[in-house]
Amino acid sequence: MKAMEDWRVISNKAVDNITGQMTHAIEYHFKQMGFDITDIKYPHKAISTFFDEKVMLLRLPDSVPFQGTTNVGLPFHGIFHPKTFRFEADLPIGDTTYKVTGSASDEDHSLEVDGTAIYE
Repeated sequence: MKAMEDWRVISNKAVDNITGQMTHAIEYHFKQMGFDITDIKYPHKAISTFFDEKVMLLRLPDSVPFQGTTNVGLPFHGIFHPKTFRFEADLPIGDTTYKVTGSASDEDHSLEVDGTAIYE
């Protein structure tokens, strides 16, 4: 039961933070293309992230797959590590799939897109 409660708390926080981090990665892409994000009326952003529902946990898993979508219907997916709050994800935009790595914790806001540090 403790593992299920721990997972509930961790997953709720991770869902919100991964969604935000994926939005930052999308914004980075558009900034690299020369767009001023503040000038875009309907900016492209991540709107949902979710984990497959766990029926019963006896211990906290080392990694958990996740998936999500953007407001323009593009899917992304990755792996979340509950013990470290780190994640890796594939984010397709246009013809390119970006490798996004980062933290989903409230304290660590580090984020990399294709190996380039966005936040440290």
